[in-house]
Amino acid sequence: MINFIVNTYLYLYNIIFYILVILLIVVFFVLRSIKTNSKAGRQRKFIFIVVFLLIIYSLLPYYFENRARNYLKQTPKNIDKAIEYRTTAAKLSINPFEKNMLYNHLASLYYVKKDYQAAVDAHTKGCKIIKNQELISTLIISKAYAKLGNYDEAIKILLKKNNIESDDLNKMLLYNNISSIFMELKAYKISDNYINEYFKIYNKHRYMLLPPCEMVKRRAEISKKINRLDLAKKDEIYINKYCK
Repeated sequence: MINFIVNTYLYLYNIIFYILVILLIVVFFVLRSIKTNSKAGRQRKFIFIVVFLLIIYSLLPYYFENRARNYLKQTPKNIDKAIEYRTTAAKLSINPFEKNMLYNHLASLYYVKKDYQAAVDAHTKGCKIIKNQELISTLIISKAYAKLGNYDEAIKILLKKNNIESDDLNKMLLYNNISSIFMELKAYKISDNYINEYFKIYNKHRYMLLPPCEMVKRRAEISKKINRLDLAKKDEIYINKYCK
């Protein structure tokens, strides 16, 4: 359930904003209607004032995140300003799912800047409470660890996500990235195992997917490395037919 929320929180984030705005309006009008000529009335008004202020505070991260997104829409993108405003949004957030999303999206900006250590640090802050991240952030953070030479952590974060992932297409992306890292490490047989896992899923959905050219090319290259020349030849025929 947590994995589903984390994976879809980007969509929930916008919905929650409108819910908060509606609540703010409702609480505002309730506050105006409360009579304070009795102790119970004053207590009730105090409670609603606290709720009103809490909602306003909860909306502050949206303001700073919106500023960050506006800087990313500029041509050229102003990454430094986007990082500044997204950092503020993440710090102000009191919603653990929102904080997780903002810090991991902040990590993505640092990755674009090629500041891989800062990307890893932002990811660590985002996972203090919710020890997970949505799929795209997982792939980016894994690549950041790999760029830092920490291949163990790069693989670990992908495997951890794979263990809780239920969507087949998401698992294909994870297997793709895991096999790529093992290939880079020249662990060809392990890389080939994950390529096989990828194709097990691909074959179930092949009629709705594009030809898996990248993975076929990788399998052909690995097959040559581990002396499976017949399979390499078949893959090369496939590449010539479907991947031009």
